[in-house]
Amino acid sequence: MSAKPRPLPRDFENLEFETLEENWNRYELKNHTVVRGRVIVTRFAKDSHDPTPNAYALSSQNVFVVDAPVEQRGEPTLTPLTPDQIKNPKGTPVNIVNSNEVWNRYRILSTGVVLKVKLIVQDAMRLTPDRFDSDGMPQYLFRSSPMVVPDRFENTNLKT
Repeated sequence: MSAKPRPLPRDFENLEFETLEENWNRYELKNHTVVRGRVIVTRFAKDSHDPTPNAYALSSQNVFVVDAPVEQRGEPTLTPLTPDQIKNPKGTPVNIVNSNEVWNRYRILSTGVVLKVKLIVQDAMRLTPDRFDSDGMPQYLFRSSPMVVPDRFENTNLKT
């Protein structure tokens, strides 16, 4: 079970940033499905009450693209998942047999600090066998979270 993200206080400062690099991760599942995953950062923010340098809050969206073998594909499911189906999914866990998770890089414009963000996938679940996306690919739920660290090579000369 993952921890709930803490809400941003009203007095957090939203920080402008530039994307230096955003990459796709690759996951090979035991059932021969290949999944590409990517974390997209939508916001960096700073808590004005936190004296810790380089302590940032992050908002992000994860994107997954499934490429299943032909025999695992089906007719697109017309009804979207309900909130209850997302909270209490029914399906089969599928082992990740090989993965390549790479860092994305972002620069905070006001300070020049470069942060690295990596999407970490803990596990995958194939939803009930009758669920397919609009391209006929089987639907999965992925338990994942972003990891954020300063880029120690880019930030050696910065004073923050």
